[in-house]
Amino acid sequence: MPIRFDHGDVRRLLKHFGFQRMGKESFSYIGQTFGVNRTVKFDYPSDRTQLKVGTAGAIAKSLGFKDQQEMKDYIHKNL
Repeated sequence: MPIRFDHGDVRRLLKHFGFQRMGKESFSYIGQTFGVNRTVKFDYPSDRTQLKVGTAGAIAKSLGFKDQQEMKDYIHKNL
C-alpha cells in the first residue's frame, strides 16, 4: 500500500525546516535540511489535497530523506 501525504503535511514540513518562498508567484522554496541547502518545487492548492505517490517521493528525496517512509516517520515524530 502506498504511503500518502497531503499538501498540508508538506507545507508544515517546509515551515518546520524554515524554507522560504523564492518569489511571490513562485512555487519554489529554498532552505536547509540536515545541514544541506536545498530547493523544493511545491505547488500548494490546499491543505487537504492529497499528493500523488510519485510527487511525494520526489519531495522526500529533494528534502534529503531516504524515502517516503522516512519522511512520514519524521513528520509523525516532530510535527
